[in-house]
Amino acid sequence: MIALLRQPILRRFFIAHGQSQLGTGAGYVALVLIAYQRFHSSWAIALVLLADFLPGILLSTYFGVLADRHSRRKLAIVAELIRAGAFTGLAISGSFGATLGLALLAGVGTALFGPAVSAALPSLVTPEERSQATALYGALHNIGYTLGPALCGLLLIFGPATWVLLVNGASFVVSATLLAGVPLG
Repeated sequence: MIALLRQPILRRFFIAHGQSQLGTGAGYVALVLIAYQRFHSSWAIALVLLADFLPGILLSTYFGVLADRHSRRKLAIVAELIRAGAFTGLAISGSFGATLGLALLAGVGTALFGPAVSAALPSLVTPEERSQATALYGALHNIGYTLGPALCGLLLIFGPATWVLLVNGASFVVSATLLAGVPLG
């Protein structure tokens, strides 16, 4: 796997993915905290998380077709910018409707990003490297969901949960910027 990271394009791709996943892991914890702090209800937490996950359930097939027919790089960048805007908006919005709508928008970005990048990853590597690249992609995904909450806890020492949402939004901007230089098929 180390050999994969010696290639500048793959290193750029995996750095983009890794730091974005750390932000996502932290962002989910912050999203739950924000929902509870703002609305003091377990139902608010459930609805906000449902709004974030529902687009992936409903739209993944459609977005998979889009990834087969359109520029995967453009779709991935648009997805990251959607998520950046949604999490930045979540940091500054205060109403329940806006929070739900922005969580739904973040879910749309996530649902679009997955198929675009999953379809593009095999085109970045040789057939012999595909299993290693897929394993590294999955490992970074899992590391982000594991270490991201710890990162959130660390950030909460220095500021409110809204800061974590802003950091997550920034991680998506960094990812979009890095992916702009990666030929995603």
